[in-house]
Amino acid sequence: MQEDEKVLDKLLECSPAFIGRFCAEKTELAASSKIAYLKDFECFIKWLTVNQLLIMGSEVSTTIFLNNLSKNDIELYVQHLKNEGKKSMKPKFTH
Repeated sequence: MQEDEKVLDKLLECSPAFIGRFCAEKTELAASSKIAYLKDFECFIKWLTVNQLLIMGSEVSTTIFLNNLSKNDIELYVQHLKNEGKKSMKPKFTH
């Protein structure tokens, strides 16, 4: 368990501050769960960047961009995950 905390701390060191705030607010989650969220978020940001939907800039511009993602953007990413065979993504909300 302490090992997970060390891994989480290292991941948070190179993550944007808003991701750190997300983890800090999720006090009910184990470090291993937070690590999984961070890795998923990293994959999503990488996909956005590779597909030229996001050009990394300041944290403010990245946050504004993420807040304005469309339903279609998310659906494209979900399709990407399906195409890549990632089966672990489970819906966290319904619309």
